[in-house]
Amino acid sequence: MVRVRATCICSGPGFSPRAAEGQSGLKFSRKSEPGELSEIDRYQGHSPGHGRAELPLQEYGLFSDLTGRNSAPLDALGRSLEALRRSGATDLRLRFDIEFAGQCVFELSPELLKKLGELGLTLHISCFEAQETEELSQRGERPLPGT
Repeated sequence: MVRVRATCICSGPGFSPRAAEGQSGLKFSRKSEPGELSEIDRYQGHSPGHGRAELPLQEYGLFSDLTGRNSAPLDALGRSLEALRRSGATDLRLRFDIEFAGQCVFELSPELLKKLGELGLTLHISCFEAQETEELSQRGERPLPGT
């Protein structure tokens, strides 16, 4: 079994998640304005100076869902890239957290590859064994990238 959670990470020294939400209509799940204490990742509780936000595209589901029943968030991201850049985002990337049981083998359809390529964003992929992510989610924690 392989499932994927897809997120877009937006950041930049002058990036304002609040302005980006207003211009794009997107809704970020976690965000920090420039100069505010960060709510995100390794900067949590610190003020790195950059604005940063996470845009959820899909909770754990199938890759095929990103071009099927969950295609709307990815399509909305594509339509909103310029608004995100106007809001100060200089670093835009996709993060796929792959949860697997057994062997981590997955396929990306030509349709999904085309859609990802058209976005023109860096793709970060992290893989986690299912029992690890299930245990952490029961405790309300998220696995760290690369562990």
